[in-house]
Amino acid sequence: MLKVVPWAVLVSEIQPYYVGTQDSDKNKNQDANSVACKGGRPSFPLELMLKIHCLQQWYNLSDPSAEDAIYDRTKPSSSTSVTS
Repeated sequence: MLKVVPWAVLVSEIQPYYVGTQDSDKNKNQDANSVACKGGRPSFPLELMLKIHCLQQWYNLSDPSAEDAIYDRTKPSSSTSVTS
């Protein structure tokens, strides 16, 4: 997965639209009606969320199934690198 998918390119394309972005300059240009994270839990890194989303699509996993698959892994896989 790491050798086939250009993660850096995908992340750079999605980053401007990711609600959890930490780039304050991009957030300054948003209007008052836009969604902004002002409280609650901190967001997860974009690359991690993208990898989990792709795994869900490739293996037809629901959110709970993907969460179980991530937590139930007995050894980290160098091919997926889903750890943060």
